[in-house]
Amino acid sequence: MKNYVVMYCESAHEIWNKLKTYYEGNTKVKEARIQYLRAQFESLKMEEDEDVASQFLRVDNIVNSIAILCEEIKDGVVVLNFFRYIP
Repeated sequence: MKNYVVMYCESAHEIWNKLKTYYEGNTKVKEARIQYLRAQFESLKMEEDEDVASQFLRVDNIVNSIAILCEEIKDGVVVLNFFRYIP
């Protein structure tokens, strides 16, 4: 599918913009993804059979996914959220 996205582009800048839109989505899609990931982050709870390491990996994946979309969550917020649901 990637080849079809850039097949008829005439400049490197046009290719860059097409690929960026293809992988990140447009502004509305990007905002929806950020909202979804933030909701996941805020509603995290530790499962009964889950250890701290695997829970931290889930938190880290969500935070990294948000960072990829150019949105930042401060470390202090991550730590406070993490401690909020650790038994």
